[in-house]
Amino acid sequence: MSFYSKGSKSSKNSTAWIYGRALVRSYFLTIILFFIGGAIITYTNISENWTAVFSSSILIVCTAYASVYVAIHHVRRGWLHGALVAMMYILLIMIFGSLIVPSFVLSRFVLYRILICTITGLVGGMIGVNIKE
Repeated sequence: MSFYSKGSKSSKNSTAWIYGRALVRSYFLTIILFFIGGAIITYTNISENWTAVFSSSILIVCTAYASVYVAIHHVRRGWLHGALVAMMYILLIMIFGSLIVPSFVLSRFVLYRILICTITGLVGGMIGVNIKE
């Protein structure tokens, strides 16, 4: 695997640049969707018990978005690129979360989310490679 995607020597098409753009876009989408989910829970009669469902759904959607984005820009190995960007996405969220919440613990629930994000990245990468631009 070369460092540049699609044979281009431009730094804007490098793998690192594509991963960075995918992560920034997916984090931006995450913030927007969390605000929408928070507004739905706050201003409707939906119980706060749905918070875990909303957050898991948002994680899945944003991970899929990042992995499809990366895989579209790579011709081959979409599953690998999708899984890698998904793991980067969830690990960065965990690092930032542990900085904000000092009592952060690596529990079975967190490991479950890592697994779900990785599987979503694998599938999203496979889908992204097969999407025609």
